[in-house]
Amino acid sequence: IIGLCVFLTISHLNSLFNIFKMDEYNSYNFLPTLHTPLRIDNYSEYIELVKDIEYLTKNNKKITVFSSSATLNSDLLDNLSNKKLNKNLTYESQIDLRDGFRVGSIMSEYVVVTDPIQLHVNSSGQKVIFIPASDILSKKGIGKAYSKISRRYLLKDNTSAWIYKKDRAFRVDEVDDLLTKFYQYYPMWKKNYSDNKLILSYLNAAISRGDVWGVFDLQDDGTIIAHPGENEPTIVNWTLIDINKLKFTPINLSCNEDRINIEILNNSNERLQFYLTKKQEITIDVSKFKNIPSKFIIKKVKDSDCDAIKITFVQ
Repeated sequence: IIGLCVFLTISHLNSLFNIFKMDEYNSYNFLPTLHTPLRIDNYSEYIELVKDIEYLTKNNKKITVFSSSATLNSDLLDNLSNKKLNKNLTYESQIDLRDGFRVGSIMSEYVVVTDPIQLHVNSSGQKVIFIPASDILSKKGIGKAYSKISRRYLLKDNTSAWIYKKDRAFRVDEVDDLLTKFYQYYPMWKKNYSDNKLILSYLNAAISRGDVWGVFDLQDDGTIIAHPGENEPTIVNWTLIDINKLKFTPINLSCNEDRINIEILNNSNERLQFYLTKKQEITIDVSKFKNIPSKFIIKKVKDSDCDAIKITFVQ
């Protein structure tokens, strides 16, 4: 017991005062070291950046940080906000061959981009950050859909950061341009993105999620999870790319008598409406909406708590 008390006392003192320095006493490397407070050059600029992001995302808006170095990254901003930003951050891919391209990263309402673009490995291994950031900075490809809305934040190492707002949905050709750039380096990715027509359709979507419970999000397996709002429907304007049939599957089977109202419209006033019950999986022919702009609407009927659905496309 005496020995344990001595060890705990030494351990506590070392964590406070760094009595046994690691470079001098390697034999004591099992002891905790002194952790000084976080120090960042141009700290006030980081705080202003965090405050502005908090304001912009206060109504459940999403933001993606296309930067992954020690100078700026998503976790750094989240920590500086005392974890207030966590629910609003859409985390981008970090390493190409490990993560692939997370489609949701370019679907946020806002993005943060730096100049020079900040990476933590060679740019050849982080095209998932470098390519979108380059397009946004240069207003090429998908970058045409964004506008700069903030002042310049001067961060450490003479790095500048800006907040951009996504003003509109991406056009089909802009999505094709982005994916083609990735395929130049990773041709095997084509089967994961361009061959999944629902992903291509999602990438050109303008999404208005219903209040409280509204959801319309792409999952890692290439399916979409959708949910209406409590008082407002979830509405999606998009183009169904080469899709003839969509399958709708209810996720919550506990509300057996409830239904979900689903409606699809196009600019020619063609309309398709159906109700999905909680124990029903249904495949719908949507060929008349293929490759033209259309509107997808999902509304609650009785209780929105039970209205989550999975959407997949049928070959």
